[in-house]
Amino acid sequence: MSTKSPDGARLSIRRIPKRARAVVLLLHGGGEGSGSIRTGWWYPAVLRMHPLDWAIARHLPHAAVVQLRFAVTTWNDGRDPVRDLRWALGRIHVRAPGLPVVLVGHSMGARAALFGLADPAVRGAVLLSPWISEDDPAEGTDDQLIVAIQADTDSVAPPPQAFPWLSKAERRGARIHRTTLARTDHSMIRRAGTWHRLTADAVDRVLRHAGVAAGWGGRAR
Repeated sequence: MSTKSPDGARLSIRRIPKRARAVVLLLHGGGEGSGSIRTGWWYPAVLRMHPLDWAIARHLPHAAVVQLRFAVTTWNDGRDPVRDLRWALGRIHVRAPGLPVVLVGHSMGARAALFGLADPAVRGAVLLSPWISEDDPAEGTDDQLIVAIQADTDSVAPPPQAFPWLSKAERRGARIHRTTLARTDHSMIRRAGTWHRLTADAVDRVLRHAGVAAGWGGRAR
């Protein structure tokens, strides 16, 4: 089931349990610069997210998992991806009012996620190979858990590039947890299973930090 925005973004429900306790919103990567190339379902960055949503759904049976497909494939100074994210969060508020949301973004999607952290429903984020800038917003991160998973040989978004923003968020009261993986790269293709497992664990960690238990039994710590 999916919903399309007036601008061409698409929000797809990957899994929705009967008694969902949280919503996980996945945001795919894209390219730098400007452009108006429409994002199709076959776009590699979109396909790359499907194993992640399966891993999260298996690990967190009480979480709804949804995926946003951005209208266009490029950052465009954030105009299109940020607009699409805000539209998607609005739809989630309507469909799942009151449920906490965790944002999971890869590369450009991680950058878009930063613009959603101030949304009252968002409890934190998992940033995969984040392509982010110190100038990106850190509002709303107070007491949120932000997990960054990076590749040590990433040439597109080298880990040190994210440090200034992570430090800024930490100064604002966010809790930061970083993991750096060896023998892999920006695309998350090498050691893909490790990326998927760590991402699912990270979403669980963010939810438990917010007092939400969406895993197999147990209570939030």
